[in-house]
Amino acid sequence: MRTEAHPGAVLKKGTIAVDARMIEASGIGTCVAQWLPRLIAARPDLDFALLGPALVLRDLPWTHGSNVRVIGLDAPIYSLREQISLLHCIPRGAD
Repeated sequence: MRTEAHPGAVLKKGTIAVDARMIEASGIGTCVAQWLPRLIAARPDLDFALLGPALVLRDLPWTHGSNVRVIGLDAPIYSLREQISLLHCIPRGAD
């Protein structure tokens, strides 16, 4: 796992940014927690930038791969702070 100090860095082609802030919530969080590790394992050719609660994400064993970066993001969903934070946290060049 890599923790990105400067999330605005330009990334190589094939980087997927995933908003994982609700990974501990029921509903969508359960879905994300189930499919995200499978997607990461199935696509070692892609890099993944996971945005969300850094301490929670770092505790998950599947975030320790060389193709995974955790970017701390704690902005509440549907907020003005979310809109501003996402602009700064999503790495340039990510899909």
